[in-house]
Amino acid sequence: MIVGDPERFAIEFELWDVIEAPWVYGNFFFWAGGRRYGNPEDAVALNAAAGMARAFLDQSFDHRNQELYDLPAEELFDLVGTPDEEAPFEYARYGVDEMSISSFDKDKDTFILVKSNDGKGRLLWSSEKDDKIGEVRLSAGEFEHIVSIFLEQYEREKELFPQRK
Repeated sequence: MIVGDPERFAIEFELWDVIEAPWVYGNFFFWAGGRRYGNPEDAVALNAAAGMARAFLDQSFDHRNQELYDLPAEELFDLVGTPDEEAPFEYARYGVDEMSISSFDKDKDTFILVKSNDGKGRLLWSSEKDDKIGEVRLSAGEFEHIVSIFLEQYEREKELFPQRK
């Protein structure tokens, strides 16, 4: 199932297996700028991805920083989107790829979200399969709305999926 607009930003997921609660496995992808990111062979613990999505929604105000928002894309990504061990701790909060749990590891997919003071978003990403930094400008609340819909659909599908014991 895909929620959102793949040409802008969307989350795709598919349940493979539900083992005694809470373990739910399947695929998890981000769509950005018309391309799908994530490893189709990775069995993601979707219950953990949903937990990270809920945590994101609980702290989404932390993505506002007008100074960062105004930077050119490459400068912003170099500053904020570098691997955790190189980026200053205060920039870690802009990463949104932790929702994937492990799906983004294979191609080193990295996603950051920085918001203006009025809540508009800049979603930037980098992947080994791309030759440049991607960027989509999002309206205020657009990213959160898609994450919320993902959570609703995940919960609905999880309840309908036969559980293995």
